[in-house]
Amino acid sequence: LDLELKSTHADFDFMLKVLERGFPSRHTERIILHKQERSRSVSRSHNHNMHIVREKIIERHPITFQNEQLRRSFLHSAYLIASRGNFYAGNREEASRLAKYGKNFGNASDYFPLQFANLIPRWLTNLVLINKSFYNGLQSRIGLRSKLKKLFAS
Repeated sequence: LDLELKSTHADFDFMLKVLERGFPSRHTERIILHKQERSRSVSRSHNHNMHIVREKIIERHPITFQNEQLRRSFLHSAYLIASRGNFYAGNREEASRLAKYGKNFGNASDYFPLQFANLIPRWLTNLVLINKSFYNGLQSRIGLRSKLKKLFAS
């Protein structure tokens, strides 16, 4: 295992190595590993650096991530996670920067943390993210799409 990734994503890195080296794989009904997500887990304490971790994984596995759509999706979620992690750690400027940069890898309407870019209040975003269809309709009704396009065009 890579020591750089030992706190987060080491299991994912290991599985990619196994698959890339051609070891046979098959589906099994038996549970081999049960991953428990806890609010204070080591992995979650590294959320603010998730974009750096995932960039390293992409660098280490160029064959797997030669698919542009997979690479962009992997990075899009990493920047969203890093933005959220920085926001909750009180680093609002960094959270906003990461959120804005993350839009380069995905669609802004796909679970984009608008509150980190200070576009709408946090309580409204939390409510809205509960139901994505409501979120898409709300965006249109209050004109957020045009505001997002203007913001991210520059």
